[in-house]
Amino acid sequence: MLQGFLESLDGTAIGLTVKTSVWMFPVLEALHFIGLALLIGGIAALDLRVLGVAKRLPIAPLHKLLPLVFVGFGINLITGVLFFLSDPLGYGVNPAFQFKVIFILLAGLNALWFELKLSRQVEEWGPGVDASTHAKVVCGLSLFLWAGIITAGRLLPSFAALL
Repeated sequence: MLQGFLESLDGTAIGLTVKTSVWMFPVLEALHFIGLALLIGGIAALDLRVLGVAKRLPIAPLHKLLPLVFVGFGINLITGVLFFLSDPLGYGVNPAFQFKVIFILLAGLNALWFELKLSRQVEEWGPGVDASTHAKVVCGLSLFLWAGIITAGRLLPSFAALL
C-alpha cells in the first residue's frame, strides 16, 4: 500500500522540476535552513529558559517568539514536501526520513500539549522564577525531539547512499 502511494507520487511535475532544476534544490535547501533557524532559534530559547537557563529573563517575551517559530515551521514544511516529491521512492524507504517524520509528529503533539496545558502559566514565570516540573519535562522533551529531527535530517543522505 505504501509502495503504491509512493509510486503514485513519483514523477509529478513539481517533483521533476525540483529534481531536474539546477537551482531549485539548492534554493530550497537554503530556505529550509532559514526556516530551521527561525524554528529552532525560537523553540530553543523558550525551552532552555523554561529549563532554567538565563533565569533573569522572563519567559513570556520568549513565548511571544512563537509566530516566528510557526513561520519557520511553515517554510520547512513546504520545502520538506518539495524535497520529498523530488524522490518519494527514495525518501519513503529511508529510515532516517521515517524517523524524522515520526519525531516531527511527536514534537507537534508535544508543542500542542504545551500550548493547551501550560501556556497560561507563562506570565507567572517572570525573572528568577522557576517553571513547573511539568513544563520542564515538556520543554526537555521538545529539545530532545528537535535534536533528533535535525540529526535525522543530516543522516538522510548517508542512509540514501546505503539503500
